Amino acid sequence: QRKSILNCETVIARLLDERDRMQLTPEEAAASDEALRRAVLTLWQTRMLRTAKLSVIDEVNNGLSYFDTTFLRELPRLYASLEDRLVAADPALGAPELAAFVQVGSWIGGDRDGNPFVTAEVLERALAMQAAVALGYYLTELHTLGSQLSLGLGLVSASDALLALAARSPDHSPHRSDEPYRRAITGIYARLAATYQALLGHAPARPAVAAAEPYAGADALAEDLDTLHRSLVANGSAALARGRLRHLRRAVKVFGFHLAPLDLRQNSDVHERVVAELLEVARPGTAYASLDEAARCPLLLEELATARPLASPHVAYSEESAGELAIFRAARGIHQRYGSAAIRNCIISKTDDVSDLLELAVLLKEAGLLRPLENALDVNIVPLFETIGDLENAAGVMERLFSIPAYRGLLEARAHTQEVMLGYSDSNKDGGFLTSGWALYKAEGELVATFARHGVRLRLFHGRGGSVGRGGGPSYQAIL
Repeated sequence: QRKSILNCETVIARLLDERDRMQLTPEEAAASDEALRRAVLTLWQTRMLRTAKLSVIDEVNNGLSYFDTTFLRELPRLYASLEDRLVAADPALGAPELAAFVQVGSWIGGDRDGNPFVTAEVLERALAMQAAVALGYYLTELHTLGSQLSLGLGLVSASDALLALAARSPDHSPHRSDEPYRRAITGIYARLAATYQALLGHAPARPAVAAAEPYAGADALAEDLDTLHRSLVANGSAALARGRLRHLRRAVKVFGFHLAPLDLRQNSDVHERVVAELLEVARPGTAYASLDEAARCPLLLEELATARPLASPHVAYSEESAGELAIFRAARGIHQRYGSAAIRNCIISKTDDVSDLLELAVLLKEAGLLRPLENALDVNIVPLFETIGDLENAAGVMERLFSIPAYRGLLEARAHTQEVMLGYSDSNKDGGFLTSGWALYKAEGELVATFARHGVRLRLFHGRGGSVGRGGGPSYQAIL
């Protein structure tokens, strides 16, 4: 839906909620009635459909709008609620802090399958926009937290670590000399503002009191916030640690500096053409596209065994190949800028054999995301099995893949975990609703058995969503 429509509906929902929750005076009730009429009138006179197609960056911006109103605030609340329920069920647990097991991901700006407008520049801009949302939220929360934690020495104690954090703060105002928590937060804010400047190239809307050193990563910010938390808990102010600070600490651990991991996706046919061109330039006469699977895999494994790059900076490759190489190089730069959590998955649409995964591995090596001498792989290589035939062959493909020692070695860098994506849309279009569901069910069981036999941990990525035809919706109602 258009953002304008959603905004109108949000205003109406808020006004109705206020009327249900609050006892309004006659003047307030009249003002609420008038505001409700204005909101409904605006909604009625706003176009429901767009007259022009959105650009990729428009879609990124629309997606990010949900973080402000939902994920950034509600996910920390969810974790807090779960932790409190655990304590209520078993007080002996103390104050447990759950690992960040619920997170948010996206592929708006990273999904190139059928979308030529997703370029390296778009990918970099999407991550910058995501980082701006995350860092902007942290800065706002820190500013508010600084106004709240006005605790003074003499009325409350502070840990040595907190006092050291306050001493490093650029806030030297005599009015706050005995307020170590507030001074520490001012220092954290200054470092985070410097991080914002370093990552995004411009200062945040609310500047810091003085220049400071940027954070090397989100873990360093989280450690400073943990110092605040530990000092409050140890010095009789645990109730203050359970408020805004608790939610901010959780947000940093869930969203980092990148907000949400951005998945990359491309069709296996594109990878095949790019690898074929790279090989043909490096070894004229290879004719990779004409080779069968038995000939392709040894050739690809030979490339993966060497650290020598396949692409040359002195060759003008086709627009398609140059664009694909640029995407992976941009992903490498994003890892260096925002951390490896910013891009975790590279998904291969239309996967039908082992060479499809090895082709992607070769392209990752070209960008330094796969380093054979270190046996390092910085992203997950994720096959997407979509059609009925692909689902029937999925376990066999993974069986052959796991029989390759070089690939098994790469999985060591990914905690011996392999992710597999299952396609609902294409399987529905290929075989129909019932056949699709049965093929997916059988594929899952066969994959579980194959992975168990090889001692590899399986993570399933279910590509459900939207209409029933794309795997979404309640199946029982659809059948009726």
